[in-house]
Amino acid sequence: MPHLFPKHVLLAGRRSGVLGEVVYALLCYRETPSSEQVIIQAVAVFKDRAWTLNAISPLAYGDTLLQVLEHIGKLPSNPGVQPPPASGRR
Repeated sequence: MPHLFPKHVLLAGRRSGVLGEVVYALLCYRETPSSEQVIIQAVAVFKDRAWTLNAISPLAYGDTLLQVLEHIGKLPSNPGVQPPPASGRR
């Protein structure tokens, strides 16, 4: 990232993580050292399905990062996650 975006400040990154059966990659960064927001971008893959997740957070980004990871963990490919009934009610 530093070679492509030298002004970005990398806060956290995971090249290849696994939650359940989902493989994901994630970046947390600020666009400049003085930015007042953190950008969180992730991609997740399972078999022939793929998702992108994007979030913008204030500088205290811990809660938002946890929410993104929880969302990845709840993707339909993970064991224990049931699709909603046909009526849409759970």
